[in-house]
This record gives sequence, C-alpha cells and structure tokens, in this order.
Amino acid sequence: MHSLLARKKSFFIILLSLFVTKTSFSQSLSNKTDTINNFKNSILPVPVIGSSQEKGFEFGLAAVYSFYLSKAAIDQRNSTIGILGTLTTKNQSKFNINGNLWTRNNDWHIVGDLKPHNFPNYFYGLGSDTKEADKDLINDNKFRINLDAEKQVTNSFYLGAGLWFLHEQISDKEDAGIYASSDLESKSGGNTTYLAFSATYDNRDVVNYPHRGAHLRFYIQNSFKALASDFNFILLTADARKYWKINPTMVLAVQGYMQSLQGSDKPFFLLPQMGGDQLMRGYYTGRYRDQNYIAAQGEIRFRPFAKRPDAGLFSLSRGVIAAFAGGGGVFSNGGFSGSTLKPTYGLGGRYIFDTRNRLTLRIDYGIGDKNPGEKRSSGFYISLNEAF
Repeated sequence: MHSLLARKKSFFIILLSLFVTKTSFSQSLSNKTDTINNFKNSILPVPVIGSSQEKGFEFGLAAVYSFYLSKAAIDQRNSTIGILGTLTTKNQSKFNINGNLWTRNNDWHIVGDLKPHNFPNYFYGLGSDTKEADKDLINDNKFRINLDAEKQVTNSFYLGAGLWFLHEQISDKEDAGIYASSDLESKSGGNTTYLAFSATYDNRDVVNYPHRGAHLRFYIQNSFKALASDFNFILLTADARKYWKINPTMVLAVQGYMQSLQGSDKPFFLLPQMGGDQLMRGYYTGRYRDQNYIAAQGEIRFRPFAKRPDAGLFSLSRGVIAAFAGGGGVFSNGGFSGSTLKPTYGLGGRYIFDTRNRLTLRIDYGIGDKNPGEKRSSGFYISLNEAF
C-alpha cells in the first residue's frame, strides 16, 4: 500500500485506538490440512489525523484487509485490499481503494486501484537543480482507475497486461508562482489512457516482508491518442529487488529502479518524480522530476526478539528495527552526470501485526541532500507494509 501519511511541514499521528482484529478459518481434520488451515484473515484499521498550511486540519481512516482466495496449498499467497480516505477543513479530499489478489496456486496475480484525489501539492520546477524558494502550491484534481492481471506461465515467471485511465486537472493557487511563469507541456492536465504490458519474475518466500528470493519486473505503459488519450508516449519502468536472510534475526534487502518517459508528448505531470515513502525517502514527492529517473537502495531489517515465542498482539517478538541508505536522481535524455545523484539514508521501525503473512505497520525517518542556503531535506512516514 502506498504512503498513508507523509510529512512536509505537517504533523501526523496514529491514534492510540489502533487495534487489530483477526478471524480464523475452521479447524482441519488431518496434519496437512491443520497446517493449511492455519491461514488467518486479518484487518488493521488506522485512524489518522494531521494538519498543514495548505490543508488545514485533516482527518480520516486507513486500513488493510488480508485474506485468501484459496486455502488449497501451503504456499498460497495472501490477497489484500487497502483503503484510505481523508478530508480536510479546506474542502480537500483523498480516497484510495487498492486490491492485490492471488488466485489458487498463485496462478494469477491481479492488481486494481481506484483513486479520486482533490489535493494540492508543491511544484518546484523541472530537473535536478530545483530550489526550495521556488516551490509553488498548485491545485491537483485527479481520478485514476486501473486493472492489471498477470498469469504464471512457468515457475515464478508471469506475463501480464492491463488498462489504465487517468484524468488530471491542474491549476495554480496563485498567479505569482513558478508554475504560472513556467513553460510546461500539458500545463492544465488532460486525459491519459494506457495499455500496459508486464513481465515479472517473482520467487519471494512472502511478498509482504520477504526473507529470501527475488522480484524482477519490467513494465511498459503505452498511451495513444487513438485510445481516447490526449497524449502519445511510452512510460518504461524496471524494478529489481533481492532479499537475503543473514541469520534468524536479520534480513538484507536491495532494490534498483529505473523509469523513463519517451515519445512525442511529455506531459509534465507524468514525468518521473523522485521521493516519497518507498524510494528515495527523505525527499518530497516531486521535488525533483524529469524525463528519466534512476535509484538504488539497501535496507537492513533487524528483528531483535525474533527467537522469543509470540505472545500475541503486544509481543516484543514482532518488533523490527530498520536502517536504509541509497541514492538516485532525475535527468533529461543525454543529461545524466554524477552531480544529478542525491543520497538518502535513515532509520525506521516496524510492527508485524499479521505474523504468517508478515504484514507490517511501518514508520521511517529519511534524510536527503542539503542544498546551499536550504535546510536539509527530510521526511517522516507512516505506512502499511514494507517500502520494497
């Protein structure tokens, strides 16, 4: 699930009323089915509250529900449905529903997302040298819906296709900022229809918090005016992840990522953006954006009391400490240089609220670069599930 709360001159807390409810499947009649029917559904609701200058007072609810479409095999992966809804005192709203489904024997992987948003965000300009003093608050009203399906064609290898639709309407809140004076392609937004194609290798032991295995994915999104889209372009994404269990209490995770927008149209609001709660933590999402984006990160996840028996909901054995570091940058075609790369590092904590599927509540504090004359970039994040 994407970031539930991300801080930029704002304050967020999780209320003390955080709770977990679980329901068990019925008991089985043999040793084999005893193991299989140890599967459990779980739900984690998270009341949220926050405030910032551009939003006023914000309140809402986030939750993730974990369940199984099949109980026929011990290695069956869990499916999840996530929801996030918030409102503000300045008549802004955000609502997300996302589903991540695994069918019997993990033969099909289906992902869907519905996202109507009416929320402002900061625009800093384009490129890797934007200035904090130039940031400009813009209105961003979007509606996105997408559905992707992948079929396992050989062991751990999937091929898939999908259909996306995005409507984005953008305007400046004030006429004196950098947005109003910038010459941007498709400045006011537009409609985008994608045909998507994917190839994925995935042999992770548990997708939510892997101890071992790899996840390699290549994703192509094609936008054509013939498909009721305003633009012609191709958006390429490559995502590679690898996990090692160093010992019973420690996991090493690494990720490499690349995204590139190519074609005759390059709408500025679809250019790859650096930052957020998953990759390049410590940077505001969109602080740097350009035609190409590359990044890499590594993370050590240490579960100090993993060997202790699980004592239920409030158990030290479920706590995790994490440390991460990486780097990345954005650049135009032919414009890459070492100076475009920026660092990220930080610490975090996790709590495993579903021990079988390793579903986690995650808190991270990320630190980034310090530009001359500016404060060091940083961000505090509260999310459900791992960054990668």
